[in-house]
Amino acid sequence: MKIRKKQTRYETAEAFKDTVRQCVKNRSDVKNIIIEGKDIENFTSGRVDFVNCRFNGCRFTNCSFNNADFTDCVFFDCDISNAHFNETAFLRVSFEGCKCIGTDFTQTLTGKSVFENSILTYANFSNSGIKDTVFSKCDFMKGAVSDCNIVKTVFDGCKLEKADFSGTKLEGIDLSTCDIDGIVLHGYELEGATVDVSQLLTLSHFLGVKIKKF
Repeated sequence: MKIRKKQTRYETAEAFKDTVRQCVKNRSDVKNIIIEGKDIENFTSGRVDFVNCRFNGCRFTNCSFNNADFTDCVFFDCDISNAHFNETAFLRVSFEGCKCIGTDFTQTLTGKSVFENSILTYANFSNSGIKDTVFSKCDFMKGAVSDCNIVKTVFDGCKLEKADFSGTKLEGIDLSTCDIDGIVLHGYELEGATVDVSQLLTLSHFLGVKIKKF
């Protein structure tokens, strides 16, 4: 992801927290920062915009970023498991090699973003809008993507085993390179989706057909 402006490096997690609190107080953006290898614990950001920020190898424990906005930001090799991003907006945000186990992404808006080589098991994207976004080689096992509006989004080589897509229309979505064993949906969601012939047996009960083996 292209970084447009020089970033200020933060040496401690407390300095980062203090900056965010000050920005919330002043109703200003958290802009052009980089924080690396820090444990950020027991923190609630409040309603604030993060712009051109980079988080490298950070671990977020008991953290909430509900109602925040992230624009042109990068999370690289971070652990945001069980963090809360409810009603958060992501625009041109990259999650690379991140651990997002059980992370709350409910009611988020995600656009022109990338999730790559990340663990999203038990992550919850329910009731979210996802547009022009790429999920590449991610593990979504038992994740929730239910009742979402997904547009022009790519799932490439993802593990969607037992992931819940119920209520999410998949028209125009290509699932052919993904593991969809045990995917949870009603059936109508698959209308207009692209699948591989090898996946038909898994999906046959949703389609109301029986596949005869030769």
